[in-house]
Amino acid sequence: RILIPGAGNAYEAEYVWQKGFKNVFVLDIARQPLLNLKNRINFPENQVLNLDFFDFNDRFDLILEQTFFCALNPSLRPDYSKKMHSLLNDNGKLA
Repeated sequence: RILIPGAGNAYEAEYVWQKGFKNVFVLDIARQPLLNLKNRINFPENQVLNLDFFDFNDRFDLILEQTFFCALNPSLRPDYSKKMHSLLNDNGKLA
């Protein structure tokens, strides 16, 4: 299971989806970028999560992070770090 938090337009999700990874979840608080993804490719509705990252609870084997951390207010970064850790399965990876 792969999570892309703060996905925005989710070009990373589109790429891995087209490479055959189908257990990919994208999460963003903004709805429009997620709709942009769904307009580009046939991405499963239940794997497009229009939620607040800090309220989200689940577990993943891999979390792909590209620009979410730098988009956050620096005061949220300690909470971000704790939340990321809580979303990883044992032996999970953050990339």
